[in-house]
Amino acid sequence: MAEHTPTPWFKNRRLEIGPRPRTDDQHDGMLHPVADVFGENGEADAALIIKAVNNHEALVAALRGLDTLLDFGDDDLPNTWTFDDLSAIKAAFEAARLVLADVGGSPK
Repeated sequence: MAEHTPTPWFKNRRLEIGPRPRTDDQHDGMLHPVADVFGENGEADAALIIKAVNNHEALVAALRGLDTLLDFGDDDLPNTWTFDDLSAIKAAFEAARLVLADVGGSPK
């Protein structure tokens, strides 16, 4: 799978979304458009896409942390977890919850 376009992404007044150039040249804050957003909910849709893209890495990191913490075998049952283990799990869930809250979602 190819790498996605680097973050952060922004939108302009024409509802084009994408990153700003990383070089200090004549672009003066213009975007490298990745997508155009259309429709009566264009502003909200553009905002949701940008938040999702910009928070993707944080959510993946939180989920990887949870996956590592919750990967136990028969010899390492949850009742053997320490307070630190449980604190790390809580922190990973909180990180995922914050990312979801930022994009307007909620865990169910």
